[in-house]
Amino acid sequence: MKKIQLFLTIEAILLAMALLDIMSTDFPRFVLLLFLLILGIRFYLGNDSGNLVLTSAALLLFFTIMANPYVILAIILGVIYMMINSFSRMQKRENYQFIQIDQAPRRVKRERMQWFGNQDYFSESTVYPFDDVNIVRVFGNDVIDLTEVALAGMDNVILIRKTFGTTRIVVPVGVEVDLTTSAVYGHLEFLDLVGTDLRNESVKFQSHDFLNAQKKVKIVCNTLFGDIEVSRQ
Repeated sequence: MKKIQLFLTIEAILLAMALLDIMSTDFPRFVLLLFLLILGIRFYLGNDSGNLVLTSAALLLFFTIMANPYVILAIILGVIYMMINSFSRMQKRENYQFIQIDQAPRRVKRERMQWFGNQDYFSESTVYPFDDVNIVRVFGNDVIDLTEVALAGMDNVILIRKTFGTTRIVVPVGVEVDLTTSAVYGHLEFLDLVGTDLRNESVKFQSHDFLNAQKKVKIVCNTLFGDIEVSRQ
């Protein structure tokens, strides 16, 4: 079994045991049911009354969950896994192999997904030819800086799918942007033109000259919880 599969399996078992422990103990079960009751009343009434009570119940539920020994063990295991994973990433080098298709030699770049931790892209040299970016992340902050990247043509795509964390994309002057993004909870800043909160929403924005531009990049970012920033530099 791969490391990530083993880690996720153990985490799922620990969280399931935490839920069973909460439901079998009087006070944590009462706090959970109280929070669900207040939340249900809040959405049923459809107004902003009772926000203080809901916030207080949410904080009480949060501290109750964080005090559960199985949750604490799951957090400790997650921290240990991230430390081991980060250390292995520092030692990892790019793996190349050569294949031949239709008598044409091609170079294939293979590298593992980094699911956890912060990551900077296009930051190890001064000039890069652009290559499509495909990111899958559980949590972590990402910075994609295209200011020193040689963007040619129009078929430049950045695809980001993540659960938690902030995503920041920096595009150079003269490159137009098409952004499609969705988030359950987050905030979007787009080229100093748009600043908006996202609450279980999907939105699409284009810079003014995108359709007629010679250099452009298309960004698709889907996240559950996290801010998204597209800036020009």
